[in-house]
Amino acid sequence: MLTTPEAYAASLDSPGKDWLVDFLGYMAERHGDITPVMFRQRPMYKVGKSYVLFNVAKSHISVHTMNFDLIEGLKGQLPGADFGKGCVKVKFTDEAARPVLRALCDEVVRVNRLPDPPPVDTVPILSYAEQLEVALPGVRAKWIPLYAQLLDMARARLPAFVEFFPAVSIRWKHDTTFAEISGTAAAMRVEFYAASPRPEVQPVKTRQLSANRVAHTVELTDGSRFDDLLVWIAESYALTQKPQKRGQANEQRNAASHQTPPERPRLSARSH
Repeated sequence: MLTTPEAYAASLDSPGKDWLVDFLGYMAERHGDITPVMFRQRPMYKVGKSYVLFNVAKSHISVHTMNFDLIEGLKGQLPGADFGKGCVKVKFTDEAARPVLRALCDEVVRVNRLPDPPPVDTVPILSYAEQLEVALPGVRAKWIPLYAQLLDMARARLPAFVEFFPAVSIRWKHDTTFAEISGTAAAMRVEFYAASPRPEVQPVKTRQLSANRVAHTVELTDGSRFDDLLVWIAESYALTQKPQKRGQANEQRNAASHQTPPERPRLSARSH
């Protein structure tokens, strides 16, 4: 089995070997920070969500990439080449194609390379209050006290979870997200998950995420429905956990509902 680019090159005869060695050397010189890996015994340079892969056949070398548009753009430059989806095949006799293929490799790297992260000392560290203001900006900041009330009640009734601030929302997570809070000018929005549609919740929006998971979004303007809401969030917590942890979460859900078994609460589309 060929486990390195060098072993693959050594297994070839000229002129295919010469072409491959030339491109391996070019990639090492221009893009030495990208370490090639072997994919189906062929050298591949992974860049972001794309790649450059070289394959040598009896009479030609082929270059493969996920950047189909770049391959398409070569058709006018390489009239003697053959093209497939994400692939260009150049005969060994076509020496004029070498610089074109090198430019293709450079362009694949350029468009797919992730930007360098900023230095650690330049990344702003936001306080908790500042993160809340980012999550609920502008007129939506008026929901921050209401959110704090809901959070305190959830901390007391649910198993452990963390807050995550992706952008203009707040996600509650354990193994994964089980609730997401955001805001509009008119209301605070809470999204949670159930195993099937719950029309009795009267959500403003539902999304079928999978066969046994439906996202429900409700809108609230005060805390009068929080007791009922936390029953549904506790169910969402259990639903989104790994199977071995659900038993403990189900017990916590029953405690949150103050009923055994819990009854399905009704949530209005917007509390007033």
